[in-house]
Amino acid sequence: MSVPAEKLRAYLRKFSAGGIALAYSGGVDSALLLALLAELRREKNFPLLALTMRSPFSPWSVCAGDVPQEIVDVEPFSIPALKKNPPDRCYICKFTFFSRFAEIARSRGLHTLMDGTNADDLGEHRPGLRATRELGVISPLAELEIGKKDVRALAESLGLACAKKPSSPC
Repeated sequence: MSVPAEKLRAYLRKFSAGGIALAYSGGVDSALLLALLAELRREKNFPLLALTMRSPFSPWSVCAGDVPQEIVDVEPFSIPALKKNPPDRCYICKFTFFSRFAEIARSRGLHTLMDGTNADDLGEHRPGLRATRELGVISPLAELEIGKKDVRALAESLGLACAKKPSSPC
């Protein structure tokens, strides 16, 4: 299924009035959303914040360009439940850092927290997705049934350097 960028822009526009915080990893999914949201922000001038987690599993920092960005340091091994390495560790970790993202978004008066989950992610074993659902995170790519192939095509059409970047989940 090929989704035109304008359909995605229209969907994102619906959330702009209340301000948006985007969980931004620098991967192609979140980079596509950030590029489109930054474009819309120039058009509609709404509050937009990129939130990036930094941990031992993702120690790098990615630049959000001209979008305000906050780097959130997370030490997973300081979370008592994770020290036991339980089967639902991905859920615990994601719930922990997305809860922090949600706190930051609320403190800045941003009504919507988004992530780059795409439609293909829904067909994989991703325990962390339960955490984002519980926290009310909006996943535009998944909701519009946009899979990785279409994400890469849209990213390439926008000239994003990360269009062919390989996936690297923690």
